[in-house]
Amino acid sequence: MQAVAPPVDMRTVMLAVLAVLQPLWLALPSFLAIAMATSTRSQELSLSRLELEPTSLAAFVRRKAAVLHRHRDQARTSRERMGPLLAWLWLGRHDLARAELNAATRASAVPTSDDDAWLLIQHYWTLRATRDHDALATAWPQLAAAAGRVAGGSTEGTKGPSYDGAVLRLQGLACAGLLAAASGDERLQTTFDLRARALLDQLEASYWSPTDGCFADAATGGTPVSLFACSIGMLTTTADRTERHARLGLRQRGGGSSGTSDVEATLVALAQFDGARATALEALLADPSESPTRAGLAIDAVLFATTGLRMATGPGIDEAWVRLRPFVPSASDRLVVRGLMHDGWTCDLSCDRSGEETVGRYTLHSQRPGCSWRQLVVHQDRRTFVAAAIDGEAIELRSMAVAREDLLAPPTSSRSR
Repeated sequence: MQAVAPPVDMRTVMLAVLAVLQPLWLALPSFLAIAMATSTRSQELSLSRLELEPTSLAAFVRRKAAVLHRHRDQARTSRERMGPLLAWLWLGRHDLARAELNAATRASAVPTSDDDAWLLIQHYWTLRATRDHDALATAWPQLAAAAGRVAGGSTEGTKGPSYDGAVLRLQGLACAGLLAAASGDERLQTTFDLRARALLDQLEASYWSPTDGCFADAATGGTPVSLFACSIGMLTTTADRTERHARLGLRQRGGGSSGTSDVEATLVALAQFDGARATALEALLADPSESPTRAGLAIDAVLFATTGLRMATGPGIDEAWVRLRPFVPSASDRLVVRGLMHDGWTCDLSCDRSGEETVGRYTLHSQRPGCSWRQLVVHQDRRTFVAAAIDGEAIELRSMAVAREDLLAPPTSSRSR
């Protein structure tokens, strides 16, 4: 006789199931938190293609890049796009840099003279960083029209006489000449170069004060002189007047030792002219600001201050070589930056502080077909070193020659271009 199974007690079954599921349910918030943190961490890493040491530097860049990415759809003025654009160029995210340029183009349906100048400058920075001539060819008709409007204006700003406005237009037109050259438009290159020269003469005649040793602007009043020219890489004036102007501005700001509202521009000027940048760098690295307007400027300032490579560069500056001014942050004995892209080259650098000296190692990788070497210039420990960097071969600082003026002349071989 076959045995009959006892009836199933559903209450007992349900209690058993709940006993199994309860620990999983209680652990669900932790699992979700871990998943969200992992996703956020993955996104932060994907925002940068640089490898950075020390960890404080890497964390700073990740944090600021995340701020930029969260606010990437925020409406910006032409000037406010400077920071995000430079940051994405530094971090190797050329797609996001291109998105900033495209947004600037769409936003300038009725551009002002300032908008036109910014568009030219930012396209020049992007060309130097990416060497994307196809993108330039697509944009060139609009850029040529913008340059024509800038060339037809004066050195006065839209709201009256302004030194910064004059600098912006001069830099914009100088960039237009190089963009025209890269586009193969020799006629417009000549036109824009001649007009830029005229604007430079007007700038110096209108604003230079021999008595004060700076470019005077009635709008500055009793505030420190503007560091705007240095911040956008406009260094082309006669008799080192831009440097003298910037050094005065740094003295007025206490050399970066005191609090200043334009700490990013101050750090850039200190790094540009080999000033004592440790205090300003530490202050910016510790800055907790979540401002999307300042985040990109902060990335640009910190990476320029630590590597010496200039992303916000000007026409004709360092076009024939890679120039570095490595600086190891005070709280660390080591600086490592890998994957730094500019002018068709990728640069890896490492610097270790050893007593009073810094031991450096540099490797350049060519991204340009047929280009097998590049002149490397390194400013370190108050000396300047040069070497012909062969594609993919590491160079030790101790093996580099101390620079002579003839060694810094543009190389004659087209292969270094």
